[in-house]
Amino acid sequence: MKSKVIFAMALALFCLNQTVFSQAKWYVDAEFPEEIYSDTLHIELTGKDKVLLIGKEFKELGFFAEEAEALKTTFIADLKAAYASGKLSGEEQEVYYFYKNASQRRIKAEAAEYSEKRVDVTQEMLRLDLNLPKYKFVILDLAHKMEWQVYVENPTELAAKLEAVNIKQAIEVGVANKKYRRQSTQLWVKTDSSAYSVSHFQHKRQFSFSVGPAIGLSVIGSKMAPNLGVWAMFQSQGKYGTSPYKIGFGLTEYIFTDFNEGKFSNYQMVHSLEVLALFNLSSRSKNAKWFGLQGGVMRASAEHELNNAIKLSTVNSLGSLNYSFDLINTRSGNLVYGLSLKLPF
Repeated sequence: MKSKVIFAMALALFCLNQTVFSQAKWYVDAEFPEEIYSDTLHIELTGKDKVLLIGKEFKELGFFAEEAEALKTTFIADLKAAYASGKLSGEEQEVYYFYKNASQRRIKAEAAEYSEKRVDVTQEMLRLDLNLPKYKFVILDLAHKMEWQVYVENPTELAAKLEAVNIKQAIEVGVANKKYRRQSTQLWVKTDSSAYSVSHFQHKRQFSFSVGPAIGLSVIGSKMAPNLGVWAMFQSQGKYGTSPYKIGFGLTEYIFTDFNEGKFSNYQMVHSLEVLALFNLSSRSKNAKWFGLQGGVMRASAEHELNNAIKLSTVNSLGSLNYSFDLINTRSGNLVYGLSLKLPF
């Protein structure tokens, strides 16, 4: 009966984790949530002026190159009309352009005096890092879930500068190299005499190795046992700095004891040598969701039932807490179910 309860608990936790995963967003939406990573294409205009295209992965960005060029043309026409009508004066430090379709689009500007009073720490750090000009135009492409950030030194010259650049060609050149687009989160495209080329790129790919302890609690068969272990993990970080997988090995100590008449007695130690492979089911999100397989050999005193037992486990994560459903084949051939909770340090 207890083993069935343990199995039901493990199955419920696993299903909960999969439900959360299925609801994860794999694109940047109109609100640009911070928990989802995005790619950025830098298109360098003349002088310090730049266009940043922020949104989906570079491969998907390439699918909308023609639509991006059409949006540029529509934006230029609306921008000129806004200046001609007096809606924009050229003094606004931030201008927003919302585009859903040809009949649903609008320009909204923030007054210069308001913009000067506001301090956006993240924005100021970006400006210093990329040496961006003072005036900023933001185009929100709601149809394709992309954001354009255009930085210029003279806003009244923006229309002419955008007319001189082919956004479609810049995107196609930027995403043409498979190695660059697979490994990079940011690509810089420059133009020289109407020819476009990738000047440089940026990513966070690397390999790392770590060693650390873990503490937890296990229920094996009908007995509860605290556990303490040490793990060595190898992991590869992808272009966003997240790890698609982890591989490790470790040693876990289980402490079994009897509790009678208010006292603990008959302490028994069980060692488990284990290997583990974890896979990140949400490698593009900043909130990792791990699922993996674990196997090990358990050692104890010669008379203990778990001596030389084989343990196989499925491993999931809930935040920093790892839980596993364990299936243990004892030396007598019996199958014992287990549930373990571990908190790595």
